Amino acid sequence: QTPSGWFMQHRVQKASEMLRKTNLPIIEIALGIGYDSPSHFAQVFRRVTGVSPRHYRKL
Repeated sequence: QTPSGWFMQHRVQKASEMLRKTNLPIIEIALGIGYDSPSHFAQVFRRVTGVSPRHYRKL
């Protein structure tokens, strides 16, 4: 795995934990883990997990 891939995976892991354990808005989670754009965060999250952040939270 490349360093950037590892970093992206690490960010998504942190975001998924926050989605499960907090009620923070998705935009705040995206900003909190270093994404400037919530839509970019959602694209990356979907690429890594296979589901959107909103859908992940509902699971």
